Amino acid sequence: MSQSSNKEKIRQLIVDLQQDVKSYGELRASLDQQRSLLIAHDNQGLQAFNPQQQQLFEVLAQRAAQRVQLLAQLGLKADEKGMQTLISRLPPDLSTRVNQLWSQLHQLLLACKIQNECNGRLLAGQMELIRSLLQQPAGYPASTL
Repeated sequence: MSQSSNKEKIRQLIVDLQQDVKSYGELRASLDQQRSLLIAHDNQGLQAFNPQQQQLFEVLAQRAAQRVQLLAQLGLKADEKGMQTLISRLPPDLSTRVNQLWSQLHQLLLACKIQNECNGRLLAGQMELIRSLLQQPAGYPASTL
C-alpha cells in the first residue's frame, strides 16, 4: 500500500474522530432530551423524537464501522490497542491532537452510556408502575412479541 494512501486513511480516521466527538456531544444532548420526555410522560414527543435519535445512532455506527475498516487496512487491530499503536506512530504534534480526540471520544461515549442506562431504568420503572396500576403481570405482554 502506498504512503499517500496510508496518509489519506489516517486523515480520514482523524476527520471521523472529529465528527464522532461532535456527534456524541449531540447524542448526549439527545439523551438528556429523551429523559425530559420520559419524565414528562410525553409519548407523542417521544414518538417524534425517536426517529431523529435513531438516525444519529446509525451515523455513529457507520463511522465506527469505517474506523474498523480503516484500521484494518492500515494493518492494525480494530481495538483500543490498534488505535494507540496508530497514535504512537504519528508525528508528535499530530499524535497529541489525535490522542486528545480519542480520549474525548471515550469520555463522551461513557457519559452517553451512563445516561442511556439511566433512561432505560426510568422507562422500566414507568412500565412497572403502569403494570401495577393496571394489575398486569410483570414482563412484556404477549401481543408485543
